[in-house]
Amino acid sequence: MERGTARVKSLLREFHVCEMNVSECQRHHVNTLRTDVDQLTFEVQEDRERVTLALNDISTSLEELEIRMESMQCEQEVMKQEQSFLCQTK
Repeated sequence: MERGTARVKSLLREFHVCEMNVSECQRHHVNTLRTDVDQLTFEVQEDRERVTLALNDISTSLEELEIRMESMQCEQEVMKQEQSFLCQTK
């Protein structure tokens, strides 16, 4: 009977050790997942910042292009008026 009790106690200790190992393993997986999620969040934030900067650059470029186009249109209008004036004076 003592042998059986000792064997049961031994098995219970082994089960407890296995249970602790599983628990440690689960904690490790949870921590790994948490780290992965944090990394993804960081990468998404970095991507968001890069996209925002790119959009700001595009917006600035478009504004500069609009200004240049307006200037060119004004120059063309002046050239047309000068040409018209020259044609009238001939």
